[in-house]
Amino acid sequence: MFKFCRIASVLAIPVLVASCASGVETRVEQAEENAPNWYEQKKEEVLGRGYPEFSSIPTESPRGPIPQEILDGEADIDAQLEALKVDPKAKTPEEDGLENPSEWAQKKREEIEKGLLED
Repeated sequence: MFKFCRIASVLAIPVLVASCASGVETRVEQAEENAPNWYEQKKEEVLGRGYPEFSSIPTESPRGPIPQEILDGEADIDAQLEALKVDPKAKTPEEDGLENPSEWAQKKREEIEKGLLED
């Protein structure tokens, strides 16, 4: 008996889901058919919104040319990317100057404790 109930519920669930989905679709179609007059105008207006065409995106900044420091930064990033391709385990210039994270954390803890004891 229990097995029959499980089988019946497994078969009934997809039927119920399909009937609900078709019912929703029917309601949406009826709502569009019975929509007020302004609905079509608003629909046309909204269709024009969205992502712009690539051809309409300006290539020049309205503020003028791109600053040189940004261009230099791009060149620096490209150089670092090339170095990474050559040796993936190489450290960046920023990483060479860093101290051991454990030592840094210990220093920060001592500074915090020192500040707490002074107060």
